[in-house]
Amino acid sequence: MDEIFISYVTENREFVQRISEKLDLIYKLTHHVLQKIEYFRNVVYVSSNPTLLDSGAKKNNSNHLRLTMFSKYIHIAAVIACTLMIGCVTPSMDKPDVKGVESVNQSKFSAPEKVTVENLPVWHGRTTMSLEEPFVSRDGQFLFFNSNEHENNKDLHYARLINDKWVYRGEVGPGINRLKQVDANPSMDDKYNFYYIASETKSFIKKGKFNPATEQVTGIEEITGFPEIEPHLLKFKISTNMGVEVSSDGNTAYFSRATFRMIGLKVTGIMTSDILFSEKIGGQFVYHESYAKRIMTNINTSDLEYAASISNDGLILFFTRLSAKDLDSNNIRSAILYATRTSRSNPFGLPKIIRSIGTSNFVEGPSISGDGKELYYHKREGKKFGLYKVRILEPLWDESGYSYNENSTTKILTGQD
Repeated sequence: MDEIFISYVTENREFVQRISEKLDLIYKLTHHVLQKIEYFRNVVYVSSNPTLLDSGAKKNNSNHLRLTMFSKYIHIAAVIACTLMIGCVTPSMDKPDVKGVESVNQSKFSAPEKVTVENLPVWHGRTTMSLEEPFVSRDGQFLFFNSNEHENNKDLHYARLINDKWVYRGEVGPGINRLKQVDANPSMDDKYNFYYIASETKSFIKKGKFNPATEQVTGIEEITGFPEIEPHLLKFKISTNMGVEVSSDGNTAYFSRATFRMIGLKVTGIMTSDILFSEKIGGQFVYHESYAKRIMTNINTSDLEYAASISNDGLILFFTRLSAKDLDSNNIRSAILYATRTSRSNPFGLPKIIRSIGTSNFVEGPSISGDGKELYYHKREGKKFGLYKVRILEPLWDESGYSYNENSTTKILTGQD
């Protein structure tokens, strides 16, 4: 039993520390209330002794006033104590006051593993390039990512799986990466239609065709059917799209609708973000805002949700959540969550935090592998991002009893988790 307790404390050090601190506050509060009780006990004793009071009226008024004050002290103490106790049992990233998340058995996910890409070029003569916003192709043979040279200057690169190792191959192209522009956030369907964020277009989204034999992308074009860039100059902010993710069948494209601050004509920090989507109707993407918001009603909150990744069957959504409060205080940390549903026409259920990844680091950009067995993501390490993955060890359940099976293509009805 002692070993189990020590193991829990070790794995949940930050959470246990928060509980310890709040229990200490409750102890101090209780001590303060007991002092007040002792004070009022003496007051009641004095006021009940006629020889210690000038008159009966003075005694009655004094008793009433003091008992009223005593009642208020007890009420305030009870409210504070309850608030502290609620805070003790709720980790900060769970946000039950907004939308809430469900708890999840962490044995479903392995501990994070560092992912190495061989032959990465030296970046600016100092170190190897950053590995940000990974995307693993549906066939599992290619790994796309951006170099994150600067927040407003990102280029697309890729690696190929050779002898079970990721080997760097070069820039994605030709003609994709542009100087001092954002070309980032790669995604691809099972027919090799390649999507990415391009900052010079109205929708910020372009597509082309990737050829696995030549390893080139051709036929690049801007696509429509998405909200366009929307400046709010008088409010010094601008809304646009980021984080595109196309479904395996190519019929749904998820994106993050984000708002950024502006200083003059320069875009600076992000303010808000929600995950939405467009669907193909008659071969063209169409955006229905109210429908998208209904499907995402349990996903989007007052915090920032972005960087979606969808399973092959469209039933499991992985994404990043960044606390607005942490962002405002420049305490940049985030969590990667997932949510499930029983059919593509249903809203996603309450999301679940992947605890093995944690909530104390800046982690983003989940990407589920085509076989549904591994989830890639990036984590900030100093001034650049490193690539990691967790393995999915058990089926990912939703609240209706459906699970995600091993080949990520069908849903099966089984018992409750």
